Amino acid sequence: MICPNCGGWVDEGEPMCSCGTSFGEDYQQEYTCPECHGMFMMDEFDNNCPFCGAPIKRDDYFY
Repeated sequence: MICPNCGGWVDEGEPMCSCGTSFGEDYQQEYTCPECHGMFMMDEFDNNCPFCGAPIKRDDYFY
């Protein structure tokens, strides 16, 4: 799979990319920032875009 942070290849099942991005299975979803349009995998602990710092607008199932 492609790392959402650096774009590098990560073998399926690997918990972490060489850039340091971890891939937990819990509540992760792909998210596109409405401000800078950066795409990344967010989980329940992410509150801001890692690219521009804009607050993440969450779907209802996170609450």
